[in-house]
Amino acid sequence: MPHIPSPPPLSVEMEENENWLRSIVSEKDIRLETLYDSETHLEFINHPSPNLSFVSLDPETLLHVNSGDFSLKTTSNRNMRFLETEARLCGLLKQIQALPPAVRSIGELDVENELYTALDKIHRFKGRQWKLQAYPNGIGGMTVNNTRHFTAHKPNPDIAPIFIAALIIYIKFQTPVHQMRVILALLRCIIRALKRNLVDSHC
Repeated sequence: MPHIPSPPPLSVEMEENENWLRSIVSEKDIRLETLYDSETHLEFINHPSPNLSFVSLDPETLLHVNSGDFSLKTTSNRNMRFLETEARLCGLLKQIQALPPAVRSIGELDVENELYTALDKIHRFKGRQWKLQAYPNGIGGMTVNNTRHFTAHKPNPDIAPIFIAALIIYIKFQTPVHQMRVILALLRCIIRALKRNLVDSHC
């Protein structure tokens, strides 16, 4: 009779399954880390407004990628990393949920919970982006006329570096206007301290 190979040991199958689960957790961690390191300013389809408060999603709605009132523009490069992360986490979660309940292990249930937690985290990150744009001066903050900070002046070697540094911070990091007052004051103090040190060194 022909030799019929025996099925692989159960331990091998379990090890492969554990490796698969570890790879999912590793990918999830990397995606979250790169998402939070991003300087991206998310662009929403609907303009963020104080009249529409961000609503956290329930576990079932979390699996609906980029849906609802707080959807992001799919044509914006600023949103690509977030949308890719959201779609990938949902895809991994659906893979685990598609397994027959009889063969799902405790490890798979743990990873499923981790993926739900990761999706909740990125949506809370999305909520913070919505709130920052809906309240650019902070909740209850006042609107400040900042045009005087960008009015042309005669060149001044002491003031010019301060305004250049402030302008870079304002544009690159999208710093709220009400926070720029503290940054400008700090930059003035630094310039004055450097000037004093320079004068002392020539005395």
